Amino acid sequence: MRRISFLLPLTLLLPLAAPALAAPPSPAAPPTPSRWFYGGGVGLSFDDVDYISISPVIGYRITPAVSAGLGLQYIYRDDNRYAQSYSTSDYGGDLFARYYIAEGFFLSAAYEYLRFQYFDVNGAQQSDDYTSVFAGGGFAQPMSPNAAFIVSAMYNVTYDDNEPSPYDSPWVIGAGVSVGF
Repeated sequence: MRRISFLLPLTLLLPLAAPALAAPPSPAAPPTPSRWFYGGGVGLSFDDVDYISISPVIGYRITPAVSAGLGLQYIYRDDNRYAQSYSTSDYGGDLFARYYIAEGFFLSAAYEYLRFQYFDVNGAQQSDDYTSVFAGGGFAQPMSPNAAFIVSAMYNVTYDDNEPSPYDSPWVIGAGVSVGF
């Protein structure tokens, strides 16, 4: 059985290319981070269940410690564990806020809406709306004055084991890149 699973930041090469495209900083003024940022991630997994996730985000630094933004999400699954292959597509968006409590460490909250597809016990494909409220935190490791690698752990406080869900667990662990512009 072959299994490949990794998270590839959507903007992995942008922080490397951005310094070459930007004008050199003025010697009189140190560079200041941009208030606007973007980033996201791409998730891939190939095995009995193929999984592709694309999740771009855009946000604004309200203060040096507080930021907020929105994201989009698309998830494709192809499950080949059964005699019949099952393919689904989920899509939606989220609103998020972060509060930096110490150098690099943040608390985070998010509201997410997904239109997700699943197969019921009879094998019929169903579509449903799914909303989640996440709370958690993470760490942002600077890569340059305007770019950071971010890792977070969020808990879905509205998760219910007894209802169909796009998530296998209330915990969602993520990683991605944030770049200022």
